[in-house]
Amino acid sequence: MSVDIRPAGALVFGGDWVGAPLEITLSTGDRTVRISRSGSGHYEVRP
Repeated sequence: MSVDIRPAGALVFGGDWVGAPLEITLSTGDRTVRISRSGSGHYEVRP
């Protein structure tokens, strides 16, 4: 599995804290999942 985090840095996932927008890409073999967080704290999971 590979993990790519943009922008690079420490991550905090929680309902009480909203950080800067980010995107995490998780890949293994032929499968990829992207998790994005907007500046307003909304999350989106995409294949």
